[in-house]
Amino acid sequence: MGCGQISFLGQTHAACRGRNVTLDGLMVAADYRQPSIQNLIWRLKYDSVKAMSEPLALLLADFFLGRDLSDFFANAVVVPVPLHRRRQRLRGFNQAAILAQEFAGRLGLEYLPILERLKNNRRQTELPREERLQNVQNLFRVQAVPSLGERKIILLDDVATTGATLNECAKVLRIQKPSEIWGLVVARN
Repeated sequence: MGCGQISFLGQTHAACRGRNVTLDGLMVAADYRQPSIQNLIWRLKYDSVKAMSEPLALLLADFFLGRDLSDFFANAVVVPVPLHRRRQRLRGFNQAAILAQEFAGRLGLEYLPILERLKNNRRQTELPREERLQNVQNLFRVQAVPSLGERKIILLDDVATTGATLNECAKVLRIQKPSEIWGLVVARN
């Protein structure tokens, strides 16, 4: 995360932490260039085929278990990246929320949808790389909940490109004083 180079379990490199990167790391379950992965994501996200969430959540759980991460994240909470309510109404659901719920359920983790998207900004996919950071600034708010008491957060989304959305979500989640915040996505584009 930060420079985009692969690192052990997606941890943010020490040199990148000074680049305003708030995530402790980014875990990527699959290769977006793989046609079957891309097709599942597109069917879920753009064709509103909710049933595609099941194989994608299974892929996330398999990734997690295959790397023996259960103990490391034993007391973690799973937080989905929110959609704006208008976009969610149009789609009928938030794909990240469905994936987060199914993933948390499969691993026995707590699902905690505590983020809110404040405005209906332009889609990140519509913007050049440079404008993506500005497009998500001050876009999210965390709902008031008791402190997470040094628990880890797994911030879940379907796809990451620059990581700007995940990073902005992590900034507001820091208010809850978690011990660590890790991004988890199906794929990185």
